[in-house]
Amino acid sequence: MKYLLLLALLLGGLAVVARAADDNPALPKDAMWTINCRIFTGPLRVEMAKRAKEGVVKLTNWKDWYVIQGEDESTLFFGFYKASPLRDVEGGDPKEAERARQDLKNIKALRDTDGNALFPFSFPAEIPRPGSEGPPEWDIKNTPPDRYWSILIGEYRDNPERKKAAVEAVRVLREDKVEAYYLHNATTSGVCVGAWPREALKLEKDAAAQPDDPNTIIKVYNIPLPKNAITDYFDMEGKHYKVFAPKVEILDLSMRAAVDKNPYFFTNGKVYSKRVKDRNGKEQDLPNPSLLLIIPNRGAAIAGGEKKPDAQQPPAPPRPAPAPAPKPKDQPGTGKLKSLE
Repeated sequence: MKYLLLLALLLGGLAVVARAADDNPALPKDAMWTINCRIFTGPLRVEMAKRAKEGVVKLTNWKDWYVIQGEDESTLFFGFYKASPLRDVEGGDPKEAERARQDLKNIKALRDTDGNALFPFSFPAEIPRPGSEGPPEWDIKNTPPDRYWSILIGEYRDNPERKKAAVEAVRVLREDKVEAYYLHNATTSGVCVGAWPREALKLEKDAAAQPDDPNTIIKVYNIPLPKNAITDYFDMEGKHYKVFAPKVEILDLSMRAAVDKNPYFFTNGKVYSKRVKDRNGKEQDLPNPSLLLIIPNRGAAIAGGEKKPDAQQPPAPPRPAPAPAPKPKDQPGTGKLKSLE
């Protein structure tokens, strides 16, 4: 990358277009997730939510219930968590994720006097942060329908400011005249460069040959790998891997230049490497490469790597009002996404 992407970690608490009750528990600084238990609507929604909270506190004696009063709805929530109960994400706290999963299970198990579930549709919800969504025209999902490919150069995760971090990264890139976009998923926020039609790439399927060594582990992808991906390697335990995927030829010159300028993939501002051995037993660190991306809603998922798919994203809680982010400072250098640490 020939430019430096400077991203400041933007601090701040939960800003809501909603009004929180005075007796709600305080929002922990590092909270990222909560549990949406029930949404009330209609002219009596405020009183219904208040009574629901009072009743469930009396029933359970749990202290982490709280209500947010929005413009058109009142929502009963429970708890604050530093990790998602949806899955164990890399770098997350497994004990915290398990605590969230157990709370969600206990909430769904609550019954009324007739045996009916009180909150059968409760779901994990990410706590909204001010200015986290970004301008809609910067959302990769809002590119013209004939745009099919992009390049995913990094992602932010496991941090309550990850959406804002990705949006600010896009802002800095655009100030440097780079066509950049953000991509918000259930647990990650990506930074993308460029958007090209499907014809920008030529794909040719690569047949997976039978391995000579029966102990070789074969991985077959139905989507293309980046140009600098390693397809034959040994891990540090001595296991042999071979990777097969469609071969890709980049026909669009601007896309080829963008791939060359962005060879690596950043996670929270850092490039991580996989230590492997070649056939001669020599160890080397292989940086994670940037990823070819088929734009969501255009027919497929992220290409390359060994990334686990995100769990299905539940409906989002009410969005907060956007807040302006401070302008980053330009610095010279070869470039990287700044760490969130």
